[in-house]
Amino acid sequence: MATVEEIQRSQGEEMMAVLQIEMNMEASRQEKLSKVRDPEEYKKLESLFQIQRETSQARIEILRLKHSEVLSTKVKKLVKYKKTARLVVKPIPLIIPPGSPVEGRITPFEEATEEEKDMEVKPVDFFHTEGLNEAKANEVNNEGKVT
Repeated sequence: MATVEEIQRSQGEEMMAVLQIEMNMEASRQEKLSKVRDPEEYKKLESLFQIQRETSQARIEILRLKHSEVLSTKVKKLVKYKKTARLVVKPIPLIIPPGSPVEGRITPFEEATEEEKDMEVKPVDFFHTEGLNEAKANEVNNEGKVT
């Protein structure tokens, strides 16, 4: 699975290749125009080249939109995954001196079960508690969880 950075890098390389081709084509057009001496032929070539330039601009814009869509889709998938995934956090062990009042009362987090890992996490918006009854609305804590 490609990361966002890898996608951006490959898209940048692809865009640079397309831009290089377009720059070469423009240089070729300018060279051809510089050799033309007849004003009528110059106007015909200029109008033809203008159509080619517009086509090139459209091709670049389509590529840019395609890249934007691919990147947006990837980011949405990552955000969706992060919202639904259960992360297991292993805290750094605390050094509790013997005889401390909290000795024996602090336990490390337990590993989540497979069922817990597969559960969908539904965050609660504690600013908008519509749909919750008054008692439940008062129990919503600052982390967005209903206690």
